Amino acid sequence: GELSSAADGEVRTNVGTQMADEWESERTLLIVREVLVYKLPPRPGVAGYRCQDWPKTSFLFQGRLRMTALGSKCSILLEDASTGELFAQVPLNNEKPEVSVEPVVDSSRYFAIRVDDGSGRHAFLGLGFRERTEAFDFNVAIQDHLKQVRGETDNDDLPPAPSVDMSFKEGETIKINIGSRSGNAARAPSRDTFSPAGGLGALPPPPSALGAPPGTGGRRRDAQAGVGNGGGDFKGGDLNGAAQLQTGDLLGGGGFG
Repeated sequence: GELSSAADGEVRTNVGTQMADEWESERTLLIVREVLVYKLPPRPGVAGYRCQDWPKTSFLFQGRLRMTALGSKCSILLEDASTGELFAQVPLNNEKPEVSVEPVVDSSRYFAIRVDDGSGRHAFLGLGFRERTEAFDFNVAIQDHLKQVRGETDNDDLPPAPSVDMSFKEGETIKINIGSRSGNAARAPSRDTFSPAGGLGALPPPPSALGAPPGTGGRRRDAQAGVGNGGGDFKGGDLNGAAQLQTGDLLGGGGFG
């Protein structure tokens, strides 16, 4: 048990140390192989920049965009794709990121960026992506960095949670009410549906007023009733014919034993 606890503590320590090392080492958040940088016209007003006003045919720079982070600091680097030479960089303002990277009002592929030479001088340039998916990834990388930085900051500023004593005091009791089960009582099975043995119960008797099924038997009974009651539907000829038919049937069937 002691060895297991020590091993778990060592693993947690190693994981925490690794995360701290990664936080303090430079990380690459995004690489876009080709972007375009434009010279911006004067800002039109509070409405924001419009990329339709930029000279699209003439751009200042064409190269690679690389976004890196070191701790809580994030930088957007514009570099030559072949030599890696730095053209300009944009330090991201974690408190007000829209100051560093401002989307234009008429497109999702263009941004106004605030470049800084590291000595306090800055300028605003236009940044354009070839594909909308690249601009989307650029936005996502910025938002992920801000969430991580703000999450770290929020966790550091949170006060420790107060401890709550949940133990019973001396002489303290607790009362538990168990609700009635009358509302959920199981109903007895119906005799019409199931028998006590689990099979089907007795079926109801068939209705008594059933007519004779159609067929020869029904006609014979009707004929006999007519003869017995002197029914006028059968004539003497009919009866004689019937008698002869029966006699012929008997004679013809003499082969039967």
